[in-house]
Amino acid sequence: MKQPLTPKPLLELRSREIEVIAPRPYGYRYPYPISYIVGYVCTLGELGPFAPNDEASERAILPFSEAESLDSIKGNAEFYNEALRRCNVDRRI
Repeated sequence: MKQPLTPKPLLELRSREIEVIAPRPYGYRYPYPISYIVGYVCTLGELGPFAPNDEASERAILPFSEAESLDSIKGNAEFYNEALRRCNVDRRI
C-alpha cells in the first residue's frame, strides 16, 4: 500500500505538554489527563490519497489566513510560528 505522504527529511519541531480538561472520551487511546502535542516539519515529495481513520475524517491544505483563524493554530502560535520560520516563510501570528 502506498504511503499517503512521502516526507523528505522529517525534523521534530517541538513538543508541548497539554492537560485535557474535559471528561475522558470513550476509547481515548492517549495518556489522560496529561498528554503531549508533537509537531514535525518536512518537505513533501508527494501528497498521496487520504485514507480516513478513527482520528481524521478529512484533510485540507489551507491558505495562511484561514489556518490562522483556527483556535487550534491561535492556541499553539509558538508551534505555528516556528514551523513558518523553519520553512523560511516571512510571516508570524
